[in-house]
Amino acid sequence: LTNNVAKLVGYTGDTDELELPNEIEGHTLTAIESGAFAGNTKLKKLTVGDGVVNIANGALSGCTALEYLSLGSSVAVFNAFDLEEALLLEKIDVANANTVFASENGVLYNGNRTALLFCPRALEAESLKLPIGLLKIEENAFAECKAVKKVELPEGCALSAFSFFHCTALEEVVLSGGQEAIPEKCFFGCVMLKEISVPEGVL
Repeated sequence: LTNNVAKLVGYTGDTDELELPNEIEGHTLTAIESGAFAGNTKLKKLTVGDGVVNIANGALSGCTALEYLSLGSSVAVFNAFDLEEALLLEKIDVANANTVFASENGVLYNGNRTALLFCPRALEAESLKLPIGLLKIEENAFAECKAVKKVELPEGCALSAFSFFHCTALEEVVLSGGQEAIPEKCFFGCVMLKEISVPEGVL
């Protein structure tokens, strides 16, 4: 407890579902500190309440059993690549009132959906048509995804290095134009990739 607010610094429970309280002893829970859930191999479902603003780097690292994550309306700081070891993660939800992050079809975006930040590694959707207005897919956003077979990008959406790194089920990618280039190793390890529809002028 610091300055009338609470910060979660550690979790030692063994439940597989956890909904964090909005208050602890009358203090608003505003932050999850680095390492709070690190290495947890039992937690499958985590719901972060509306009071939490900051989820520190390393807070969720090593949560290998995590299947579902819900972010409340106030979360403004969160590094999605804390979840890179959560290979069973199927879905991320974000409260509608959150202006910094958003979710669609279980995928994490920035608040105005101009950047795709993270696709859960066990997302069940085989085909994704990404939203109009999306401008960029971040590095490693689809890395290690095991089920997504087709991705269709809207016009003007840029790719990043390693965007689809080891996306082993990916068979088809549709680019709708506006991309200047396909970055280095964007599709490295996509062993099932059969077709990329590349508009004229893309390098």
